[in-house]
Amino acid sequence: MKNGMIRIGMFEAYLERMLIRGLKVAYISYFTRTLQEAKAIASTMCTTEQNTIWLNNNGPEKRYNVVGTYKAYYVPIMRGKERFYHGVILNAAIGNELFVSKEETAGEELYEILMKKYPLPTRMHKENGPLRKERCFNQ
Repeated sequence: MKNGMIRIGMFEAYLERMLIRGLKVAYISYFTRTLQEAKAIASTMCTTEQNTIWLNNNGPEKRYNVVGTYKAYYVPIMRGKERFYHGVILNAAIGNELFVSKEETAGEELYEILMKKYPLPTRMHKENGPLRKERCFNQ
């Protein structure tokens, strides 16, 4: 989802982007005017196991009940004399239970994750016999 307002707990922020599937939020990207609001939204998502996210996209509010553990990051951004804060909330399960990718590169990225996570078999089990090369040409 893109753009609109997001409310987590008692605090509102401008939503840049949010990816949600079922009861899990993969990430939330938001902007706010004050550091206190950026910290409050981040701490609410990180310290509570179950959260309610309200989304207002120029219409009636939609409610999402989400579960999970999250990590949050926020930085100040200066534009001229204007200061605002950009926050990103990431699900801690990304890379283990959740997989986020672009459609064009999904195959290669999933392959890399699987190769890093699981070791390749180096030898066969004893009951299957030792590894041996098979001849692929006629004798």
